[in-house]
Amino acid sequence: APGVLFDLGDFLDDYAVDPALRNDLGLLWLVELERGEVGRVRAAPLALDYCFTRAASRPEADWILRHMRTLCAPFGTEVNSQDGMIELRAAASRS
Repeated sequence: APGVLFDLGDFLDDYAVDPALRNDLGLLWLVELERGEVGRVRAAPLALDYCFTRAASRPEADWILRHMRTLCAPFGTEVNSQDGMIELRAAASRS
């Protein structure tokens, strides 16, 4: 099934940080293809400091994980974390 990644943001942040939106946090997406189809979708949690990008701390990564679960729940997408990476699995791809 096709999927969409939208509102991906940027890797350099020179904006004021909104404490509710947390525009200082982001993801580096890794999409693995298998025979021309999306096989696996993972993301590395990032923190965007002023003109500098780094790996997210544990509390920052936990916030991203909770936020992703909230955003993905209406679509039936499962969001898990393993070894510091976030993995998304669409309802139709679960076995």
